[in-house]
Amino acid sequence: MGWALLLSAALAGDRDDDGVRNKVDACPKEAEDLDGYQDDDGCPEPTDVQVKVKDTDGYFYPNAAWTLGDHSGVSGTQLDLPAGDHTFWVEGFPTTVEVPEGAPDIVYLVIPAPRGLFAVQAVDIFGNMVAADFVAKGPQRTRHPCNKDVMMRPGTWMVRVTAPGFDPVVGRVYVREDETVRVEALMLETAEDRDGDGRPDDVDQCPDYEEDMDGDRDEDGCPDLQEVTEK
Repeated sequence: MGWALLLSAALAGDRDDDGVRNKVDACPKEAEDLDGYQDDDGCPEPTDVQVKVKDTDGYFYPNAAWTLGDHSGVSGTQLDLPAGDHTFWVEGFPTTVEVPEGAPDIVYLVIPAPRGLFAVQAVDIFGNMVAADFVAKGPQRTRHPCNKDVMMRPGTWMVRVTAPGFDPVVGRVYVREDETVRVEALMLETAEDRDGDGRPDDVDQCPDYEEDMDGDRDEDGCPDLQEVTEK
């Protein structure tokens, strides 16, 4: 049966039996791969791929060097590869990607994101630890509990430490790759303000009566009587 099929294909003028007749088949001894890309020339095509390098945080590395057997390049380099799995080496890390059949494509080599250890120790004026959290804004935005080590991306971060009953503490820190950075946040208790007028009770002459903010002795925390001129 197999010989009959081969003979039938040869008689039909299609030696590699890929549906492209020999007289127009650029590769009559190699079957077309029929992947939807240049299928009418009768040749199996490697995929034209652009290789890009990024880390697990999604940051791209335009100058990162990679190797693949005898091939080498940097992020953004293009090359032809047969479809299938290929293992690249980037920055000392192996990463395997699947190259699809068909039209030109982009493959992403993903490497581990850099990390450093960072911790905020929140304490009160007596040196006791305070249950607090911090929000850090920098290369990313992240929130963590205080008083424990956390993994963060290297770079400059603005850190805001908060805890119930305490005033926020704000500062700038720099996290270094593969190093540990620990800072201390001195948490001061929020002054009580029973009447909510912005004057702490310990300096408010009228802690139970809200200042009327009329431009007349507003710093004393007391509502002021208005003078009335009789006519």
